[in-house]
Amino acid sequence: MISNQKALIGATLAQHVYADHSAGAEVVVAGHTYEVIDSLSKPDSGYHGTLYLNRDTGEYVFSHRGSDDIKDWYYSNSAIALGVPAL
Repeated sequence: MISNQKALIGATLAQHVYADHSAGAEVVVAGHTYEVIDSLSKPDSGYHGTLYLNRDTGEYVFSHRGSDDIKDWYYSNSAIALGVPAL
């Protein structure tokens, strides 16, 4: 079972990924400092994800944006239906 703290961290980083942050940016969640390591954007498919590093534990978290426009929805769901990766 996931702890409340892990759920809070996941939810906060899932929200944070919707803003554009450059490498080195920081966000503090539940007393832990997370650093943006890198982001990946694929404008043609609408994909965006950000890699975070928990400076206290060394744990990495990769957070993805959800489908926020029709192009992104089409590419993501077409790939799922066909069983091929969207990227």
